Amino acid sequence: MVQICSFLNSFQSLLNPEIILNCVTENNKYNKLIFRENSDGSSIKKLNIDHIPKNSIVFTLDLCVGKNRFPQLSQYLNSQRKDGLNKSCDIVIMVCNNEDIDVYFFDLKSEKIKSKDCSKQLKNSELFVLGYLLKSLMKNYHTSDYDNVKLGKVRRIIGSPNTQLRKNTGRPNDNRNDFKDFLPLTINTLNNGEGYISFNKFK
Repeated sequence: MVQICSFLNSFQSLLNPEIILNCVTENNKYNKLIFRENSDGSSIKKLNIDHIPKNSIVFTLDLCVGKNRFPQLSQYLNSQRKDGLNKSCDIVIMVCNNEDIDVYFFDLKSEKIKSKDCSKQLKNSELFVLGYLLKSLMKNYHTSDYDNVKLGKVRRIIGSPNTQLRKNTGRPNDNRNDFKDFLPLTINTLNNGEGYISFNKFK
């Protein structure tokens, strides 16, 4: 377990410190993330995700805090494209699980869900994290201690206050299902714009 946690520390060292999301201690086994959504159209302004395992790192690919804003995954891409190339997700959670690294890509949405846009955001994020960052670490910057580390679960998740979300998903593998590329989850919300969800539902 020490080697795998060391692996996540090495992965975190690749990231700009500004995108790291710090969790608070929930108990001796789990942490809780308090994520603040700054976009104007969001009905959820503060999202609480509890039961995040201790052996994990959490970061955002959609930084927008004060003057700090990263509008795209790479400055080398054309920022004027409107086809979703520059879209990315709100939260990435990477978890040590025995000799596996499980990765969860999560994006917070309002009541209305545009499934194609959501899919692009999540897949872009997956390509960037797994196809570039993780492979770079494994192939170019790893040590022999990491030879047994491998990729485990990969999940794409959309969270929304829409209580009808689960009823409209149909069969997960059905090509007619608009939500087949990701797991849609309903977030419990309060009138003050605060939302709650358990990480256990991501699995």
